[in-house]
Amino acid sequence: MASCVVTSCLTSCSNIILSAAALHSSYKLFKDHRAPSVGFFLLGLSAAVCVLHPSGSLLTELQREAEWAGQLLAPALVSFDFLWLSHDSNTAHILLCGSCLLLGLCDWLSADALTVMTRCLGLSSLSCCLMHLRD
Repeated sequence: MASCVVTSCLTSCSNIILSAAALHSSYKLFKDHRAPSVGFFLLGLSAAVCVLHPSGSLLTELQREAEWAGQLLAPALVSFDFLWLSHDSNTAHILLCGSCLLLGLCDWLSADALTVMTRCLGLSSLSCCLMHLRD
């Protein structure tokens, strides 16, 4: 019982810190880089929504969907700017359109396929960011 409370407290604290850091980054980037700013904003909102503990099943479902959408779109939007600035607009559009398609097709995919596709999209976004940071 005590370990469950400690785990819940640590998870809430990490979500609060993630939310604060992402929202601060969003604010700082808004003037010059809009796509990463929106991505960090979605990530911050997603982490803030995780802190809330809704009581109804409808609110729980909405929280889960909003959290998943934020975690899916945020990395794609952040890496979109790296790709756009390096004049790789085709890859930027493919990554962003792929994440939007995954949001639209999530009802037609099985749970395992959805998990695999979400992880692949996150890894693609991360590899694009790391590849362009290296250059």
